[in-house]
Amino acid sequence: MSNTTWRLSSLVREAALNVANPWSRMCTLLLLAALAGSTCASFAACESAGFTNRLDHLEARGSNVLSFQASASDTNVTISRASCEALAVQGGVSRAGLLISEGTRDVPEIGGRTPVLTGSVTLFPPLASRDGLLGPNLVTSSEERYVSLAPAEVRHVSVNDRQPEGIPTNNALVLPLSIERTSAPNCLVVLDRYQDIRTAVATLEPQLEVSGGPLIARTQLSQTSDPVADWRHRPGQYLPLAIGLIGGFCSSLLLWTRANDIAAYRLSGTSKRSLAQLLSVEMLLVVGLFATSGTVAAQVLRCDLVSLSEVFFWMLGGAATWLLAASVGIGRSVVARASTLARER
Repeated sequence: MSNTTWRLSSLVREAALNVANPWSRMCTLLLLAALAGSTCASFAACESAGFTNRLDHLEARGSNVLSFQASASDTNVTISRASCEALAVQGGVSRAGLLISEGTRDVPEIGGRTPVLTGSVTLFPPLASRDGLLGPNLVTSSEERYVSLAPAEVRHVSVNDRQPEGIPTNNALVLPLSIERTSAPNCLVVLDRYQDIRTAVATLEPQLEVSGGPLIARTQLSQTSDPVADWRHRPGQYLPLAIGLIGGFCSSLLLWTRANDIAAYRLSGTSKRSLAQLLSVEMLLVVGLFATSGTVAAQVLRCDLVSLSEVFFWMLGGAATWLLAASVGIGRSVVARASTLARER
């Protein structure tokens, strides 16, 4: 019997017909692949939402707020304003600057004995265009307004964003820091949410100009575990690989149950090479739908994902794993004798 070699166009058409046939087992596998891909993306979105909520909760409690101050309470330390504010442009730093208490003042528009603080523009960027910032707990609306600090001192203020613990401005009025103030006993730094605290302290502390004694970096919240490290080492990120492995072995088992179809190809003269190509194209269609459905679902859920590119990476890894595991079944179907396949029909 002469072996027949198929043209590529014929291979693709035949593979598409085999996979798209609603009565075939391959069509069921195709639908399961689409479901598996979208499930991977949905699971990643759920994990991302949980991680983001955890970070939001920790940040609200001041987990990413550093206060550089004297290491001992009986030591008078001063930190230069210039060196503190310069930290705001360092990598891993969201904002930094001085925050100094100025006591309380009676503000008719707000109430008596309102706490007043002065802060750096690098710590509170809205101060660059406002005369002051009101703590969100002092007012019931977010509208801008004018407040009187003295008969001849009227300030145009806006409502400040709610600050985390460690930045005590939610119940206070924050005014721009006077240019005459060149130092303070402490320096506040707000880190980016993914920044490692120990690394940040080791990098930032040497850049501060200090006099009077050694410094220590204190955090408002001491964490027992690193949420970012937990996220990077979470088992759930390997779900696409696990599904790809399971899907690949199921595909191999499915190919072994198709001895009827495969024997028909072999007995009709289809060469082993063409058969391998045909089965590979079929599996590429299945794997391609798995990766495509996961990618499309990730695009739809991108607002809920920490990293869209990470999901793409793992979906491609899962697709490659699926194809590799399925190659076992493809290889067995190709190397088996046609007579053996015929007896398995």
